Amino acid sequence: MRTLLECYKILEEYPNGMTKDQFYRVARINKQHAKYLLDSGLVPCINTGKKTRKYHIATHDVITYLCDREDKERIAVRISTHQ
Repeated sequence: MRTLLECYKILEEYPNGMTKDQFYRVARINKQHAKYLLDSGLVPCINTGKKTRKYHIATHDVITYLCDREDKERIAVRISTHQ
């Protein structure tokens, strides 16, 4: 579970947003899944149109995604243990 301290550390390290490479490392997901999340709009971003550093993601959107992901995982665990 992400603690408030971890969220502040992410905000401190990336105050102006982050790239896709930084995003997948912070979120601990693979590059293809990060690209899917950004292309589909599940994580809001700005497409700069460049070949490198194509995506600019606001840090608060990354933190929101991480919190939502953990909430969904907790709900899935509760459902599977009640069946």
